[in-house]
Amino acid sequence: MDKIVTQYKKYRAHNRMLIRIMFILLFITGCMALVTGSYQISWPEIVHLLQGEDVEMSRQIILNIRLPRILAAIVTGTILSLSGAVMQILLRNPLASPYTLGISNAAAFGASCCIVFGGSGAGIVRSSDLFAMANSYMITLFAFLGSLSTGYYPVNYKSKAGIGRGNYFVRSDY
Repeated sequence: MDKIVTQYKKYRAHNRMLIRIMFILLFITGCMALVTGSYQISWPEIVHLLQGEDVEMSRQIILNIRLPRILAAIVTGTILSLSGAVMQILLRNPLASPYTLGISNAAAFGASCCIVFGGSGAGIVRSSDLFAMANSYMITLFAFLGSLSTGYYPVNYKSKAGIGRGNYFVRSDY
């Protein structure tokens, strides 16, 4: 029993070390993303900005462009990793993904149908904000309905039927 406990403690320590390394790499990548771009910002300018000194152009670029982009990338990566983990947990399959289940192909087909039949981008220009918002909801609805047509139902675990039906939505000429 002691051998199992020590192996588990080693496993947990290894996982903690990997998580620390990933956070350090995330921090380094974020810092590099702050200074690189079409407008070069030096490290001393960032230090002056953090001290409250007025470096207006750099301040605008960092606070309005680069920092929101970094935060959006972190949030997007987190959400995508969680959604993949949830899909694998629901299907009880470590290889489950939207591509192998056919969900991605059906969602793309549903979005394409909405774009073609829904009138968004079909040469019809409407200036109403309400119509633009309705089109975005229609695209989401058709993508969802297209994904349901694959046979993927988390409750019934019909993943093999989803793979088979998802192939209907793939181009066959490539």
